[in-house]
Amino acid sequence: MEHSLPAQRLWAEMERTFQRPDASGVRTRTFHRHLHAMMRCTLTVDSGLGEELAHGLFAERGGYDGWVRFSSAFFRSEWLPDAKGIAVKLLGVPGETCLPGTPGEQDFVMGNTPTVWFGTEALMMEYAQKVRSSMGASATLRLTDTLPPGFLFPGRNPLKPRWNVVRLVAAHVWQSLAYRDPARFAYYSATAFRLGEGAAKFCFRPAPARAIRLSGGYVERLKQRLDTGPVEFDFLVQPRTMPDAEPIDDATVPWRSPWVRVGRLAIPPQDFDTEERRKLGERISYSPWNCLTAHEPLGGVNAARRLAYGNSALNRNAMCPFHDPKPRDGGEDGISRPGPNAGSG
Repeated sequence: MEHSLPAQRLWAEMERTFQRPDASGVRTRTFHRHLHAMMRCTLTVDSGLGEELAHGLFAERGGYDGWVRFSSAFFRSEWLPDAKGIAVKLLGVPGETCLPGTPGEQDFVMGNTPTVWFGTEALMMEYAQKVRSSMGASATLRLTDTLPPGFLFPGRNPLKPRWNVVRLVAAHVWQSLAYRDPARFAYYSATAFRLGEGAAKFCFRPAPARAIRLSGGYVERLKQRLDTGPVEFDFLVQPRTMPDAEPIDDATVPWRSPWVRVGRLAIPPQDFDTEERRKLGERISYSPWNCLTAHEPLGGVNAARRLAYGNSALNRNAMCPFHDPKPRDGGEDGISRPGPNAGSG
């Protein structure tokens, strides 16, 4: 696929800013570089979905094994107001894919807010340029670099900030204090994807669960939660029903259409805090374009992401296509492997 000149220029700026090599020459992911957990999962598609939803992955009831990666965008510290992410890779999914080199894979790349502050190609370029200027020659991104004043106040007027950015910063600050458990965040696609003749956004929302007392950091809290049973998320779709108020090319604007459940993501109890899992979490690659053509990414931001995700993975020698680790005796880490129709209906 030929990439547009704006997309190429944007990637060049993103690479200079967010994928600088460290002192040893190693490049990280551009975003969501800090791994918290790499886990096996299953996704079960509900039965009886209406015609407006029953496309691609949701065409019929079924279950898929996969891998889920919990991460933070920029910083290792769990106390900093940083974006949190979840990336899900489903395996053995039938159908034509947007990237022919990864048959059978369906990825969902999600963040913990329904919008992002660089939701257009122009904003992405401006943000990368302002961050690069703030960083100077440093290879390390500081907290102050992630929100340069020139981006927050584009007219240099402190009374006229980008209010969508202010709201997102407030959300990140509040969530970093209120949610000490990555399994209790809701995660959103932010950008739009094809669904039948229309468009939709995706969300993983924590399923109702028994309240338990947790302690420690993210990894310890995930272990404690898994000790009580599977961690589950409702999988929701937001079909675009108000085109005039729900732009596809601006991910800074929240959609107002109702969310509809289409399935359940389940993470079974397992031993995930291992060196093998951490290595897999670093080598694996995800992309919003690693999907069925029935869920083709839409809009200019997603078009730019196709080049950016592919080049980012190439720069860091990521594993693509994915090679699923072979289960050891009794299944990897002793976890039970659900059948094709496991999970909630």
